[in-house]
Amino acid sequence: MYVQFQKRKLEKVTFTSDIQSEMAQHGKELQEVIETQVVGDENDQSFLTKKEVEQLISVHFNRIEKGLGHLAESVEQQSKKRTFANYYDEMKNLLKKCRQHFKDSIVEKTVTSKQKLDDKVTGLRNDVRDNIVEVKDTAKSTVKQTILYMNERLKDFTNAIDQKLSEHEPVQLDRKQNKAMAAQAHER
Repeated sequence: MYVQFQKRKLEKVTFTSDIQSEMAQHGKELQEVIETQVVGDENDQSFLTKKEVEQLISVHFNRIEKGLGHLAESVEQQSKKRTFANYYDEMKNLLKKCRQHFKDSIVEKTVTSKQKLDDKVTGLRNDVRDNIVEVKDTAKSTVKQTILYMNERLKDFTNAIDQKLSEHEPVQLDRKQNKAMAAQAHER
């Protein structure tokens, strides 16, 4: 029984580390998406404003938080025994889906903004817009800050899984308690 406890504790530490590494990798991939998909015109003026990109990032991480919330609910309602590995796979799939959605959203928003600019008078092309470098830097900074926040949320999620898994383990009694229980059983 003690071995099961130690094994679960090791799995928890490994899971926490792996899921945080996965989140860090997710952040790097988002930054790559920002670097490649946030584009501008010949004057280095971004087709998307800082505010628009920050809003897309916010929506993206809200989706992840919502998914994490659903996973946390599934921990509470689980009837069959699941492992940290099961939750890791689900979280990894969630991040993959959200990353693709984020990329698609940026591409769609950029195309829409570019078309609006092309459809309007040329004078609008010189309208005040954000510099592309500023937009990318702001977006990358927002991603980094949000990844740190999400890592704290992931720790909470890990603790919830650990708590649920510990409910399925038999209680470990120390030697004195075992002797006392054996003596009581023998007296009966």
